[in-house]
Amino acid sequence: MKALDKLPFFGKVLTLRQFSMSRYFHTNSLLVIAILTACVGLVAGASLPANSSSGLLQQDNEQVASLQAIELCLQNEYQTEIFYTAEVIPARRAALAFQQSGRIISIKVDEGDAVASDQLLASMDQRQIDAREKQLKAELSQAEVMLTELRNGPRKETIRAARAQVADVKQQFFRQQNKLERNERLFEQNAISRESYEQSLYGTRALQAKLDLAQSQLDELEAGTRLEQIDAQIAAVDAIKASLESVNYDRQDSEIKAPFAGLIVSRQLDEGEIVSPNNKVLEIIEHQKLEVHVGLPRAVSQNLSIGDSVNIIAGDWTGKASVKALVGELNSATRTQNVILSIVNDEKENDDKKAEQQSSVIAGQTVRVRFSAMVEEAGFWVPTTALISDHRGLWSCFVWRSSDDSSATGQASNGRVRRQSVEVIHQGNEKSYVRGTLEDGEWLVISGVHRLTDRQRVRVTKTVAAAGPSNQSSQERNK
Repeated sequence: MKALDKLPFFGKVLTLRQFSMSRYFHTNSLLVIAILTACVGLVAGASLPANSSSGLLQQDNEQVASLQAIELCLQNEYQTEIFYTAEVIPARRAALAFQQSGRIISIKVDEGDAVASDQLLASMDQRQIDAREKQLKAELSQAEVMLTELRNGPRKETIRAARAQVADVKQQFFRQQNKLERNERLFEQNAISRESYEQSLYGTRALQAKLDLAQSQLDELEAGTRLEQIDAQIAAVDAIKASLESVNYDRQDSEIKAPFAGLIVSRQLDEGEIVSPNNKVLEIIEHQKLEVHVGLPRAVSQNLSIGDSVNIIAGDWTGKASVKALVGELNSATRTQNVILSIVNDEKENDDKKAEQQSSVIAGQTVRVRFSAMVEEAGFWVPTTALISDHRGLWSCFVWRSSDDSSATGQASNGRVRRQSVEVIHQGNEKSYVRGTLEDGEWLVISGVHRLTDRQRVRVTKTVAAAGPSNQSSQERNK
């Protein structure tokens, strides 16, 4: 007993219970160590580079399907599309108003109505014009009658009466002249007074003057009306006719007619209002003939000529327009040149389709004008499906390099792929224009690229592809 008390508490001598517990902890420690070792191995295997696993991937090379590859062709430039915002403007727009003051009695159209050329749109009260017209017509009739009388000359009865009067005055003159001769002899003989003699003398002279007057009137009647009088009366008739034309102009000015076929877009006044020539009543546009006004940089507009065709886009609608005019001045604010385009309708299309096209764009609508431009930039056209996303905004693709002597197009060949980084410069619907570490004449893998890794051995089938983009947008540009 004393010997046991001398042993230390944590001595090497263990009880049965202590021995069992020590074996349990030892076994669990080995299990934990084994698990940790396995985890470390998996992490180390995942962190190995791709090249270290190429040996394992090569075991499945024979199971990879044959991929397709195309030959890269270096391009010095590419074609792209540039869009400019433009506005649709009617070919003609007019603000309609009366040319004189008055009361509006009728407006026959409203906003949105289509009108024909020379159609009556509005009118004002014309009672004063009607009264003035009647007065001038009466004056014209009177003046024309007087002109007819002057042209016909004096009547025959008037001439006969004038002749009779001349004969009567002659008889009186001859009788007075005989009396003067008798009184002259008697005065010489001092048979009569000087007073009696002078009365006979002055009476004879008076009858002589009366005879000359009657003869002159007769001569005037026999000669007819003077040409000056006829010309003066003709002038008076023309003046009245001119006044009647002025009344007709006033009547036209009291009506508003459509200057061209178009669409009423604004109505400012109603019936019963008193207007002056400065009041706008209606506004009309020529909606069947629309133009597109677009401001283009001088570098673009200088390549255009009158009659050139361009494409315009309005939502899902695409149409064509021809260059109508190039304004020979740059806008001081935008430093662009204004180009006027006329929307073109295909004459071969039926009327229903024409109406549908014309209704696709309306005046005031904003559209886009599309132009094709060549950009000088070296690169390659590649299918968009051959690109895979890479880091920092770049893209990657795989080029194939042969490991045998087979180079025939259309035959499967063995080789390895190398991953190359590229930058997308321009992207179309099916192809993209890229630049990067690619070289002219290399073979680009275009199928199954998402299953490939760098330096992987694959079999490819070579195909021939066009150098440029073969998508819908390129076909539209070539139209």
